[in-house]
Amino acid sequence: PPSFQSTRLEPLARSVLEIARHAAGRHAVRLRCEAEPSLPEVECDGEQIKQVLLNLAINAIQASPDGGDILVSARQAGSSVVISVRDQGCGMTPEQMCRLFDPFFTTKETGTGLGLPVAFQIVQQHRGRIWAEPNPDRGMTFFVELPVKREPQP
Repeated sequence: PPSFQSTRLEPLARSVLEIARHAAGRHAVRLRCEAEPSLPEVECDGEQIKQVLLNLAINAIQASPDGGDILVSARQAGSSVVISVRDQGCGMTPEQMCRLFDPFFTTKETGTGLGLPVAFQIVQQHRGRIWAEPNPDRGMTFFVELPVKREPQP
């Protein structure tokens, strides 16, 4: 179960990008982070949210061509914060998008198909939501929306 505490998401996202840079290895992509300067702290389990964002960043790296850009951004949206991970990869078919969070579904030759289902479960435990949309030009953007304040369990 999550261990909730007030967490600043900008440094968390930047640390995920540093880890992702190492995971990228020889894959030549540019990783950038943009966050609103007045972003509020979020009540979350920082380590679990790092796991979610790292999974999304690594997926974006693997989907992107050499020379591609990956942008991780964070902004406030009402009483929530939305973090997005945008890539310039080949995108997904509507059929693939319908199965994104199904266990063992993967579009990779070596993938297990467990990264996104685990991310989905973590975000749900935080009473947030996760989804993906195709970019207008190419690639995908994954979104993670987290409430700023945690509501008590019913």
